[in-house]
Amino acid sequence: MAERTGIPKKTLEKYLAKSRTASFANATRIAAAAGIPISVLAGEPLVQMQTQSIVTAVVPAEAMRVVDQVLRRVYREDGVKLPADALMPETIRHLQALVSRMDNPADEAEARSLAPWLENRIRTELKAAAAAPGTGKREAS
Repeated sequence: MAERTGIPKKTLEKYLAKSRTASFANATRIAAAAGIPISVLAGEPLVQMQTQSIVTAVVPAEAMRVVDQVLRRVYREDGVKLPADALMPETIRHLQALVSRMDNPADEAEARSLAPWLENRIRTELKAAAAAPGTGKREAS
């Protein structure tokens, strides 16, 4: 697996031992090498996956970079700290949203041009979550 992914064997061992969490880029490489959709690595059962799933083992690289950069920047600026096991499903969810808006998911310029839309979407979701009862941010009515 290390040879097929280009990820050092020690790093893969840490992922398997759950002492380290794979970045989205490395998770994509692992999924591609294993021949499985990346959503399986995020916990979606293989038997329940939709055949029309946007996120598969082959993810448009620029779209993935845009989502990763925007998500990490917004979360850092807003002081949001996600548990490591929650970051990948969030990234996949936002990647699916971005790719669904793209005319050509392989178009790097189009992916970058949608970064402001994605940022607004993430910030809107964060504001709604902060205002919702049960988040610890506001008293329930």
